[in-house]
Amino acid sequence: MNTSRLAIGVAALALSTAAGAGAHAAPCANFQVLGTDLHLNYDPFSPTPVDHPFLLRVRRLSPAVAGVRFILLDATPSQGRSRIGSSGPFDYNIVWLANTGQQVFYYTNQMPNVANSVSTSFGPGPAGDVETLNFALQIPPGQPVAASRQFENIEVVYQCVTGASFGPTQIQDDSRLRIHLSIPRYFGAYIGSPGRNRGEIDFGTLRDDTSAAEKHVAVTAVSTVPYTIAVSTDRGSELKRSEHDADGIPYTMQFANLPVQDRSMLVCPMTKTALGDTEQLKVKLAGDHLHQLHAGVYRDTITLTFTPSDTNWRGDGCTVR
Repeated sequence: MNTSRLAIGVAALALSTAAGAGAHAAPCANFQVLGTDLHLNYDPFSPTPVDHPFLLRVRRLSPAVAGVRFILLDATPSQGRSRIGSSGPFDYNIVWLANTGQQVFYYTNQMPNVANSVSTSFGPGPAGDVETLNFALQIPPGQPVAASRQFENIEVVYQCVTGASFGPTQIQDDSRLRIHLSIPRYFGAYIGSPGRNRGEIDFGTLRDDTSAAEKHVAVTAVSTVPYTIAVSTDRGSELKRSEHDADGIPYTMQFANLPVQDRSMLVCPMTKTALGDTEQLKVKLAGDHLHQLHAGVYRDTITLTFTPSDTNWRGDGCTVR
């Protein structure tokens, strides 16, 4: 969605000792995700977690290799947690579907062993050179991330079985296991409850002795990009019986506790939560000359025009430009 209009009527891996030596040996196996299995989108506003299956092909590079055991590693964790790319969602996981109870994905240094790894065996002859294993990539829902493309290479730390013993620990750290994650551009806005783009502030019947009255409506934006808000009014920030009236009831406005007026422009960062950011549009009447006005229904329309932006605005909240 490119524009929403809201009208408001107002009334690096470091393995221990053995791994360092083994990492220089000729590879005994390689690992690759099939096709585009790890190319996917992430919707930060969806309440449903990502649980995306993919196939991992394991190929032995020598007929002497009878099997292999391995673990998967996020070698570039962020803030002590697994993270896809430099600014993608946190705490993702990879599970081995043949044994979902066994952890095989890590973001701290590990050596593969019988208790923490995936194990597979190869068959006889050239037909047995390849094994295909089933995994799933899991990403928790509701993480506020900006529209972007994020990439993460998954390292494989592995040992091959030749005869009755395991060979040295080796590392595959290329892009054959690479996550391609797209966070799409998204923008939406509503008044009060999702799906509504109009609201009303009703001050009821005003008396001569009415002091300045203030009321508000809640306005929510959900966005993976920064955005602007243009504020406009039909009757110059006055409640009038008709647009031709010479006099009316002046009012002032605040949005997100910032004073705004007709033709104001606000600049806002992408929303900080998966539920969006909700702010109050407050309207305050100046009732000091109500006794001079004729009886009638006085109204005005405030329009908030939201427009997604390609800027890199990353402030703590909206500002008036």
